[in-house]
Amino acid sequence: MKYLIANWKMNLGIKESVELSKKISGEIESDKIKTIVLCPSFASLAEVSEVIKKSSLKLGAQDIFWVNKGAFTGEVGAPELKEIGVEFVIVGHSERRHIVGETDEVIAKKMKLAADFGLRPILCVGETGDERENEQAEKRVAEQLDLGLQLLDNAQISKILIAYEPVWAIGTGKACSPDDALSMFVLIKKVLQEKFSENNIPILYGGSTDDKNIASYIEAGYAGALVGGSSLKPLTFLKMKEAIE
Repeated sequence: MKYLIANWKMNLGIKESVELSKKISGEIESDKIKTIVLCPSFASLAEVSEVIKKSSLKLGAQDIFWVNKGAFTGEVGAPELKEIGVEFVIVGHSERRHIVGETDEVIAKKMKLAADFGLRPILCVGETGDERENEQAEKRVAEQLDLGLQLLDNAQISKILIAYEPVWAIGTGKACSPDDALSMFVLIKKVLQEKFSENNIPILYGGSTDDKNIASYIEAGYAGALVGGSSLKPLTFLKMKEAIE
């Protein structure tokens, strides 16, 4: 199975999200070998859910809180997301790690809650530019995997996805080279096998992907991509879908 995850971040309003969802859903036919997931903002989830509910597209959330309900102003829990129709949830995106200040411990709790409620969490891992320059990239990614998955049981781990997103490549137009991406893919596979006895977890690439470079990451072994800016351009996004055949 190949995956294409559209992370629209905070770029679109509700009407814009609905319009983009219609454009994409109108061009996507039922596909048994690819899963296409749209992740609009929380404010747009319900409306996008209505647009895509009769299509093969899946609904994803950009984040989740680590408690299912209670006095947590501004947060959104798993039961609400499930009620709207969410099936996937992004956890630990680098923008939340570095802008909001989420720790590996918080991310582990979010992974656990998502899994407990039957959602498929997408754990994001990746190094900063400084960590890569200081030859700490592999150490940091292995640490993020170890800590982020520490609360899950084997059955839950088998349902997750991993997205490798080098922080220095996100939104910069400077995509990771295929050789570097391959090296990190091999490392992630090794960690998952040695620590969790898992060989079949889908590993996605994220970071300045587009229709021109996505095929190189698929050739390196990645099962698809977590897509930011390119997912806002319907023609580019649809070309990316064709490129991961």
